[in-house]
Amino acid sequence: MRDQQYYQIQLQKTLNAIIPRYPELFLRAYYFRRFRKILPLEHPRSFNEKLQWLKIFGNTEAHRHLVDKVSAKEHVREILGDSYIIQNYQIIEDARQIDFDALPERFVAKPNHLSGRVFISRDRDSLDRTELIDKINYWSQLDYYYVWFESSYKGIQPRIIFEELLSDGHETMRDYKFYCFDGRVEYAHVDLDRFIKHMRIMFSREWEALPFSFNFPICDVAIPQPDNLAEMIEIAETLSRGFPFVRIDLYQSSRGIKFSEFTFFPEAGLGRFTPPEWDAKFGELLQLPANAA
Repeated sequence: MRDQQYYQIQLQKTLNAIIPRYPELFLRAYYFRRFRKILPLEHPRSFNEKLQWLKIFGNTEAHRHLVDKVSAKEHVREILGDSYIIQNYQIIEDARQIDFDALPERFVAKPNHLSGRVFISRDRDSLDRTELIDKINYWSQLDYYYVWFESSYKGIQPRIIFEELLSDGHETMRDYKFYCFDGRVEYAHVDLDRFIKHMRIMFSREWEALPFSFNFPICDVAIPQPDNLAEMIEIAETLSRGFPFVRIDLYQSSRGIKFSEFTFFPEAGLGRFTPPEWDAKFGELLQLPANAA
């Protein structure tokens, strides 16, 4: 059941315990490996450089309640009300607490403290309970902070959310993700076929398709402007107020707009822009404290 990420986390934990400033050393080394250039933490300019600076020097532990997928929903509910919240069926701390008989036909199970982990059940009668229990037990062992040293993940108490499986009429749900700088949406992207052949289209605020890729190939499928784009932008800007940068992730489902998550470090600050000048353009919008420049 254990995958490469488990062993990476164990190694990172050990090295972090014995080497001073290990997160900074690791991020500098990995950044060089990824982009073949030195990470200029003393004078960050690009988007990725500034995200790395925020990991090391920013007060991102204060964002923990927004990264925790359980408390994030409560935060959004307090600001926007219930209508944008995906329905929870169960929230558990241990796989032994699962009430299988109370689960609906279709549901999603996902950990509150990790990124990119999900279990989808479309037919409860054919559900492999052992597989689900094994996944939950495994997820509970992982500390995502030690993957990319995103301090907003540090210390989140592991829980598992069972929630409604949404639909938008496509084979896989389309994500609408809004890049907010100082509380204003500047860019957006849509992910398609995340579990098959991941593609991505970048958009301007006005929903103009932009001529660059960000970490995944550009999709050649035209994505029409959502009918409720203005409402999605308003939601994103409301939730992003007070942050120099955050990406607000939303779904447009058959039951309306639904909140997905807060993302403070897209692609862990290691996303590849093609052409690379877009990294600089995004970076110009991300304002760090004066002592970072």
